Amino acid sequence: MQRLIRLIAIVCLTQIPAHAQRTYLKFDQGMDLGFAKWIMLVGILVGLAHLTYWFMTKHLKESRARARTASTKAQRSHAFEERATALGFRQGEARTVERIAMRLSPKTPLNLLNSANGREYLVGDLDKRIAKRQGEVRVLEKLKARLVVLRDQDVHERETPRIEANLAVWVLRRRSPVETELFDDEDATDSEDEADGLGEGMDSIAGRLLDISEGGAAISVDINLSRGDRIQFWSAESTWILGETRAGVLNTATRDGEKVVHVYFVDPDLRELRLALADLRERSSGPAGNEEDSE
Repeated sequence: MQRLIRLIAIVCLTQIPAHAQRTYLKFDQGMDLGFAKWIMLVGILVGLAHLTYWFMTKHLKESRARARTASTKAQRSHAFEERATALGFRQGEARTVERIAMRLSPKTPLNLLNSANGREYLVGDLDKRIAKRQGEVRVLEKLKARLVVLRDQDVHERETPRIEANLAVWVLRRRSPVETELFDDEDATDSEDEADGLGEGMDSIAGRLLDISEGGAAISVDINLSRGDRIQFWSAESTWILGETRAGVLNTATRDGEKVVHVYFVDPDLRELRLALADLRERSSGPAGNEEDSE
């Protein structure tokens, strides 16, 4: 491309003397640019071609650099995981150790694992993290104790009335904030591969909406959930509209052999939710109103 640009520039320069006599100034008739206009046009086109070539080359170099960086990072991650597994770490533990080592030594995390001094440095960093987490645990225990006291005193705002329903919904489990933390307990670490896929590519499960209010709902669905988990559900009915709504699990129970999940809505779209509730109220009051009219 650069050779082509240079060739065009040389051709333009060689044509200038041949047309120099026809390109002159006529003082009595004004300025006659003639061939100079074409020279300026060719110069502009050459400049644009050079700029385009520079931009495309730069973009291509950046793409190749990103690809090389991603490939190198993947190779380093694979090598670190193999080494950690050889040292006795399980797969989930190896990934956690790798994340910690990457924060301490972004360029050569494997050196921390291979050398005795590097492992000692990791131990020191883990001691600090454990001490920090223990302090967080103490604060969380105090907060929990205060909330339990409020629950025992039955301190709460007036809740909106629940409306009975029997509607089909789709339910999808989502990752809770706890599952996104760097450190989980041993069971959560073992199931890290499954947790990473929660809400991403996982099929939704059919459920049944038992009752609903502005604050929460009760859903019958065959999913293993516990208090603190997070789900997302939406209407499967063509005649009743409720978009995707996030909710946190309050408790689970078994009713008539079915798993019932009581949830609390997390940042719902109140406008859409209130329209859906109004529709349910009309449905529930409709038959009664028709019977009164017929009487």
